[in-house]
Order: sequence, then C-alpha cells, then structure tokens
Amino acid sequence: MQRSVSDLTTKFTALFHADGQAALCEHYRFPLPVQAGNRLLLCHTHHDLTRVFTAYLDGASARGQTRPSAELAAMELPRRGRFRVWMDWCFRASDTQIPVRERTIYYCRLQDDQVQIEMIACTNTIPARAAKAVPRRKTA
Repeated sequence: MQRSVSDLTTKFTALFHADGQAALCEHYRFPLPVQAGNRLLLCHTHHDLTRVFTAYLDGASARGQTRPSAELAAMELPRRGRFRVWMDWCFRASDTQIPVRERTIYYCRLQDDQVQIEMIACTNTIPARAAKAVPRRKTA
C-alpha cells in the first residue's frame, strides 16, 4: 500500500506539470466532498473536479507560483479498508526559492490495488475562483 500511495504522489506531480488534471480524476470517487477552511464543495463529476484543479492552478500561476510538486508527509494504517494520507503540495514563487507548502489530507481506500480518494480536506482555504468553478446543484 505504501508503494501505491508513493506512486500516486509521483503521478500527481507529473500530471499537474503536464496539464493532466483530467487524468487525475481516475483516482477519485464521485460525488467527492472537498473541504477547505469553512467551505465545502461537492464535486459530482470528473468535469467539476477538473475545473477546480484548473482554477486553483491558474490562481497559483497568477501569483507567480510554479506548478506544485507533491510530497508524501504521512500515511495512516488502514482501518476497515480505509486510511488517510497527508500530502504537502509545494509551490515556489518566481522571486524566491522558499517553497510555499499547502497540506492536504486525502481520505482513501484501496480497491483492486488502486488508491481511491473519497474525500479531500485542505488545511488552507480554497480560493474563491476555484470554489466558483463547481456549479451549485439543487437537492430534492
């Protein structure tokens, strides 16, 4: 399992650098709750999540930050098939070499030797631009 998560970290970094946000979605289960600060987004589709990724990266680029690299910070031992992964996303501003780290907690399960992400909790707040990327849906 450690190897699967480590491989996923490497894959996430490569796909973010290659504008492969759509390919990242294969590792997520929908609907996907995304919690950041006091905001809760519910991504119903791959398209919703891709729009959030794109808006988030566009915002980082507008602030002069590079594409992020993912670093595995910690991983919980599985309980009843589920586990959490703490990942640091490291951005570098063009005017400094000091990285900006943003911690994200992924709520996962291992299914058919694949890591499936069921929820995301960001320790930072989601920029308004990324939050607006997900359309609000009416519930019955």
